[in-house]
Amino acid sequence: MRIEITYAKPQAYYRRHLAAGAMRALWLRLTVVAGLAVLGSLVVAYGDDVEGFTAVWIGGIFVVFIAGVLWGARRRYVELVTAPDFWCEPRTYVVDDEGLHRGHDLSAVTYRWPLVLRVTVIPEAFVFHLEHYGIFDLPRAPLTGEQEAELQQFLADRDNSAAAA
Repeated sequence: MRIEITYAKPQAYYRRHLAAGAMRALWLRLTVVAGLAVLGSLVVAYGDDVEGFTAVWIGGIFVVFIAGVLWGARRRYVELVTAPDFWCEPRTYVVDDEGLHRGHDLSAVTYRWPLVLRVTVIPEAFVFHLEHYGIFDLPRAPLTGEQEAELQQFLADRDNSAAAA
């Protein structure tokens, strides 16, 4: 079995996959914003000595601070979900009896089948979970129906032979 494709993953591909990690990285900032919003409204609403113009100033200070934190959080989120340009360059993917291969003009990598712990199929890709190396994701968009069926059959046969051993 040999499947070979060349594909350039678009930024949207990475945004979908990096969004959850970016939100986890920003949860503290967003929690602080929520806490400040609650604190600011309580100070303005229930402060005994806060009246009229002073309440507006205190509320304004809280709003400006919260807006600044949200603006910084949004900028950081965009940084976290934007892949470097070279990630979006065309790469050649090969799946064969030896293993998984990925390469482009500057580098190439091969993972042999014994490193593959499991395979997860998501709408965008076949995700090969590798021992000590993270993941290898094979995009599904450029695969023909025949290639996808051949790959699924190959993976099913590998699972059956591994279970029998």
